[in-house]
Amino acid sequence: MHVKKNDKANAVERFNLKRWDFDELPHAIELNTHQKDYKGFVGLSDEDESVAIRVFVSEEEAKVSHRQGVLRLLSFELKPQLKQLEKDLNKLKEAQLFLRDMIDAEELKGDVIEMILDVALNSEGLMPRTSSDFITLIKRIKNILPQTMKTMLDTIHLSATHYHQIKQLLKTLSPIQKRSESIFVSRMNFLIHNEFIISTPSDTFSHLPRYLKALIIRIEKYPSRADKDALMQKDIDRIQQLLGERLKPYVSKKMTPPRALKDFQWLIEELHVSLFAQDLKTAYPVSLKRLEKALDDIPYYP
Repeated sequence: MHVKKNDKANAVERFNLKRWDFDELPHAIELNTHQKDYKGFVGLSDEDESVAIRVFVSEEEAKVSHRQGVLRLLSFELKPQLKQLEKDLNKLKEAQLFLRDMIDAEELKGDVIEMILDVALNSEGLMPRTSSDFITLIKRIKNILPQTMKTMLDTIHLSATHYHQIKQLLKTLSPIQKRSESIFVSRMNFLIHNEFIISTPSDTFSHLPRYLKALIIRIEKYPSRADKDALMQKDIDRIQQLLGERLKPYVSKKMTPPRALKDFQWLIEELHVSLFAQDLKTAYPVSLKRLEKALDDIPYYP
């Protein structure tokens, strides 16, 4: 949410930017409305065809928006490099074949190009706030783009292969496996869908094959542990219910929840691995109790 128009905010905000041709961005500015002092948080804003400098009410919203704005400016600056990388997309042919029922081949390629900078930017800690820092960032991102592309294509190929394996398993379910068929299908469709490349958080994307492999293991082991599977599913249902309750106020008011809540589902993916495919190991220690505490530690809707 942007602050309401006032002279101080107007002095900072700029629009229709295609390059970093402005001074250092302050983190925050002091504002006053109806004789009440408060802070406005400054960040870039992605306007699709351009970038703007805006003042936000929330520091977290400003941080998220600023990163998206940096990404958009990088896409303008690195157009030749991104164009050059398009030739590597030919390596996606088998993945396109496995995913053809879910996503168009050309759309898949476009999503990869859109996400490549986002993934590369994960190597950075702080986002630039000065022109010199942005120029330095361009050089670093330019150097790591080829390896980032290779890693991303490998992840997509392995994810598509696992997706294909799951589809085949679902065609040959035994009567006992069919008890949980709807759960298996729901899990698969959450992980792989027509926007999975651009909607999976870029810092989580590399874990996608492991989550899919965990589902394969769960389906294959189900006949020998159906009762245990049902008990473990209760842990998943419990944390999903708690997450749904926390998201309810934001949904009812059509507000964007904080990122910690939006991305909490990916912590639940680690719980899936821990419960149903322990041999794959989790990215960090996880249990129902740990997730309940992590969810409770996220600030509640004001």
